[in-house]
Amino acid sequence: IWGMGGIGKTALADVVFHRLSSEFEASCFLANVREELEKHGLNHLRNKLFREILKDKDLNIDTPSIGSTFTRERISRKKALIVLDDANGSSQLEFLVGDHDQFCRGSLIIITTRDRSLLEEKVDDDKIYEVERLSPNEALLLFQSLAFENKSPKVEFSELSRKVVYDVKGIPLALKTLGPLFLPHKRIEDWEEELSKLKKFPYEEILSVLRHSYNGLEKNEREIFLDIACFYKGMDMDFVIKMIHLHGFYAVGIKVLIAKSLISISTSNCLEMHDMLQEMSWAIKLGNLKVIDLSYCKHLTEVPDLSGSSNLEHIDLCECTSLVQVPSYFQTFDKLTYLDLGGCLNLNYLPEMPVNIESLDLSETAIKELPSSVWSLEKLCSLNVNHCKALEKLPSNSCNLKVSGTFSLNGCVSLGEFSELPRYISYLDLSKTAIKELPSSLESLFGLTSIRLFACGSLLSLSTSIHKLKSLEILDLQLCSKFQYFPEILEPMEHLTSLSLSSTAVKVLPSSIGNLIGLRKLDLHHCGDLEVVPNSIYSLSKLETLNFHGSWCLGKLPPASVDQVRLLSLKELILAECGIKEIPDALVCLTSLCSLDLKDTGVKSIPASIKQAAQPSSLCLTYCQSLESLPELPPLLQCLEAGRCTSLKKVSSSRTALTQGWDVFSPPRLEEKPIFSGCPKLDENARSVGSNIMADAQLRSMRMATASSKFKEEASYDSDFLGFAPSVVVYINNNAGWLDCGYKYIFDIGCKYNFKTSNGESHEINHPFYRPYPYVRTSVDSHELFVWWYNNVFQVVGGAEIPTAFYKLVTEASVDFSLKQDRRKPFPELEVVKCGICLLYAQDAEIIKQRNL
Repeated sequence: IWGMGGIGKTALADVVFHRLSSEFEASCFLANVREELEKHGLNHLRNKLFREILKDKDLNIDTPSIGSTFTRERISRKKALIVLDDANGSSQLEFLVGDHDQFCRGSLIIITTRDRSLLEEKVDDDKIYEVERLSPNEALLLFQSLAFENKSPKVEFSELSRKVVYDVKGIPLALKTLGPLFLPHKRIEDWEEELSKLKKFPYEEILSVLRHSYNGLEKNEREIFLDIACFYKGMDMDFVIKMIHLHGFYAVGIKVLIAKSLISISTSNCLEMHDMLQEMSWAIKLGNLKVIDLSYCKHLTEVPDLSGSSNLEHIDLCECTSLVQVPSYFQTFDKLTYLDLGGCLNLNYLPEMPVNIESLDLSETAIKELPSSVWSLEKLCSLNVNHCKALEKLPSNSCNLKVSGTFSLNGCVSLGEFSELPRYISYLDLSKTAIKELPSSLESLFGLTSIRLFACGSLLSLSTSIHKLKSLEILDLQLCSKFQYFPEILEPMEHLTSLSLSSTAVKVLPSSIGNLIGLRKLDLHHCGDLEVVPNSIYSLSKLETLNFHGSWCLGKLPPASVDQVRLLSLKELILAECGIKEIPDALVCLTSLCSLDLKDTGVKSIPASIKQAAQPSSLCLTYCQSLESLPELPPLLQCLEAGRCTSLKKVSSSRTALTQGWDVFSPPRLEEKPIFSGCPKLDENARSVGSNIMADAQLRSMRMATASSKFKEEASYDSDFLGFAPSVVVYINNNAGWLDCGYKYIFDIGCKYNFKTSNGESHEINHPFYRPYPYVRTSVDSHELFVWWYNNVFQVVGGAEIPTAFYKLVTEASVDFSLKQDRRKPFPELEVVKCGICLLYAQDAEIIKQRNL
């Protein structure tokens, strides 16, 4: 008798046994052979069989074969009826009943099994009976007989009965199991609830029976069975075979599954599987799962049943925005180490967590409070509660958390206070919280290297004990709009390298700020209330960037002599949009200063000492509308911006200043852009091409071109040509009434080089367009000067490995300049008034260096 689990094989064999046993001298029904074999072994089963057949309770055979001739003869004289129920191996049959000749003629042996191939080894096909599923009517009668105790059901229950029968697809075991479940229920509502529960949680007894078939499979057959259940049920068998091969399995496993009644082939050659077998497969898959990813399931309102997935290690539910709760059974997942609930916007409660959790992401959830056990999880090393806007407090035992590295409460806008923090953190982010002060316990966090308090709008001050954080490197108070009082620094802090107080309400910096001896960056931009900066700021010898941009109430910097200013590392000084009207001489001549930004300040002049600066690359004076004169500039200045200086009248230059420092070489291919657009008061001498500005610009271009070629003292210059420094004066008519002031225009300046060589060749090279900064229209017309340089326009000429290899062949050259406007923003009138080009030779550089011209 062959059929799937629960189909009724045992019941059928039992009926036959009881009907026929009276016709035999001896009979024995060995139930659950497979299970009994696992518990007690084959010897026990065979002794039980022969004791029943021979009626000898003391019989005991403990050898592989029946050694006693007397016992064999007794057995061979008995006409016996034997049932071996749920056998699953040919070796079992051989050991228990041997050949047919072992029993008397007329004996009958009935075997029930889920494996057809087992029977095919012993008998012909006509001796194999396949148990089929009950017909719908038969199944309905069986179920109703159990659910209503053989009484006729009421009409309203008939339809629900048919739904149950349909779901189990005619499996007698399922009908016999489910029938009694419905017997106590007398209301329609109770039946509907029971039916819904069964669909969600299949009855364990039925699945347990069906699972025995799965347990008897080899690995190849198991994987194929699970794949069919999850992906290929109802698909064409030929297609499934191809997919099985692609995944590295052997399609012969399909025949095994058919033989074991786990799948079947429809008349249309499609693979079929009973729904309950499929549900069992899903349960197996869930039980074996280690990772489940349901992230971005925006309509998921509750987590599917994972209670049987005890092997889960990783659960990802991030961005499940409709999820409202997490099942409490999650705490039983002892192997779970990673849980991501980030972005679950409607999740407002978190149950207890499993003890082995290592990473927990609760960012952007609606949780108001974390369970106290979270802070006692010994293996938790990463906790993300960023942007938990409803989180109001941390428990007092939060210091027990073993989190190391980063601890972030960024965006927890309802969090106003807490007393303790994890002891082992190095980075603390409290940005956008509602805290008014930091807890005193903070000073015990000796490993803390970074504190970020960005946009803490309620924070008023810091404790003077901040100096106890000896490892602190970064302190960010940017946009703390109510923060007024920076604390006294009572002891030197040598590791603090970055301090940002930008957009705070600080009015006065304490003189003890000089104790920040390791500070490299001090950011005070947009401190609109800042009025006083102490003289001690000049003692910060490691400071590289000092930014006062937008601190419009700062009327002056503290005075100091050159000896008092020890800003030995200062590279960038930003005073743009401050209220200062003058700048101390000692600041502009710092040997380390590279960039000075005085944009939109009230300065009237630049200290003449600026020409002594050793390596400035940028000077910004745009919109300095009180600036009247510009002194001699330092020799290595690479970028000068002086547009919209409406009071500027005089620009000085000096060949000596401009040609010093030739031995200090700048990076290659730098561009120099002296821009004086919108300076209507510049005198004619300053405007002319041959004037100070043009001479200044051309000499700068010459110096930069030579420097970028990286010539050394001992180099042989010969007469090598280095490159070009083009310069153009453009007239811009700003008097067209239909254009608004402040309107930005874009245009390009291009160069086309025409070369003839000694071997009769001609080369035309269009160099890429040079685009100046976007021009902003003013109310007056102007002449704008643009200067740039190229150290090698011949890169496009094939065969010239180095520029000079081609330069030496050139006998004639011409240059054409052109303007190209942006058609979307055309100028009313744009004209090249004058143009020129400076030819740069190596010997020129050497002569200037030797003669110090």
